[in-house]
Amino acid sequence: MLDQLLNISNNFGVDTLLLLPVLIALEAVLSADNAIALAAIAQGLEGEALQRRALNFGLVIAFVLRVALIL
Repeated sequence: MLDQLLNISNNFGVDTLLLLPVLIALEAVLSADNAIALAAIAQGLEGEALQRRALNFGLVIAFVLRVALIL
């Protein structure tokens, strides 16, 4: 499996180069949506420190899940 990942010339074709901008745009939209949802949920919490902690915790969990699901 590692040999396949390191063999870049076979992995990148025209299809990959066309699909990459679509995936980047989709990831950006989903990240913005996630941030808006987290902000709306955290807004209901009392105290600015608790809101900030909830936002940071949510963003870290979202990032970890994205990386885990990609792998």
